[in-house]
Amino acid sequence: MAEPLEKREWLWAGLLLLAALGLVVGRTVVQPLQPYGDGAAQYIEHAKRLELLETLKAHSGGLLDALKLADDTVLSHPPGLHLLTLGVGSVTGHGAGEILWTGLLWLLLLAVSVAGVVRALGGDRRAQTAAAVLTALLPAAHAAATRYHYDLPMTALLWASVATLLLGMNRRPVLGGLLAGALFALAAVVKWTALPFGGVMLAAAWITGPAAEVEDRWRRRVLSGASMLAVGGGCIASYLAVASESFRAGQLAGEAGGMGLAGVGWYLLGGILAVFSPLVFTALALAAVPWLRGDRRGWPLFGGICLGQLAFLLVFVSRPDERFVLTMAPALTLAAA
Repeated sequence: MAEPLEKREWLWAGLLLLAALGLVVGRTVVQPLQPYGDGAAQYIEHAKRLELLETLKAHSGGLLDALKLADDTVLSHPPGLHLLTLGVGSVTGHGAGEILWTGLLWLLLLAVSVAGVVRALGGDRRAQTAAAVLTALLPAAHAAATRYHYDLPMTALLWASVATLLLGMNRRPVLGGLLAGALFALAAVVKWTALPFGGVMLAAAWITGPAAEVEDRWRRRVLSGASMLAVGGGCIASYLAVASESFRAGQLAGEAGGMGLAGVGWYLLGGILAVFSPLVFTALALAAVPWLRGDRRGWPLFGGICLGQLAFLLVFVSRPDERFVLTMAPALTLAAA
């Protein structure tokens, strides 16, 4: 049995987690719509959400027509995040201040999902708790939780998909694969970047597999992978058959090609400065040294996520953006935990 955490360890973990959540709550209370980017960017997605709300209220057609209308209305991104938030807003209200708190839910989902991945890889309760707390303390993660934007929800859903695939592979391979595929498809209709990023993450997770050895593990692995591909691929293909304008808009935005090897230094430096912060990155790197010197459990997952996503960015993405590093950042907490 896994050794339980001592009261002092629970206390420290709880205090650190509350500190991260407190940062989110404090910042949103003091200044709900914090300026970032240019052109009053903090208002853009809220305006899109409210425009979609009014458009759907006036719509009288069927569900598929409504989905296409939603995709055409948002256009710059798929409408998944706005549709999810409109469901929440029907209970809490649709004002910006009544929606921003959902960032806390995405941050918690990300932290719990990374802890689930650690559990599947054989980490004990201390490692699982450490992974959850470290993920919540990532500066870019709790900063993104104060904004209504696509990157944190997409990242949380992708890590939830990876955790679901790994945790279900040995026990309920078909159910785990179905749920993982559904979460992957949901992440894709939040932001299309989930297709390459999530594909890399799920492939690395499938190759790595859970730490526990069971009978017929390859049969279970094949069942989970096939179920995931069937549901994830089927849902995404069905969506694109009905509504594809946002996908085409994303393709046109990325036609210029990538930065090549010249981008390696940019993403490394941008990740350290803007996603981790030099202090947090140094602490995580030092904490990962025992993992590097030990059994390096889960290294195909860690390496596949980091190298696969970086390769995609260098080859296909012409305009570098440190937000792309957010999706792979929790991988470092796997090693540090």
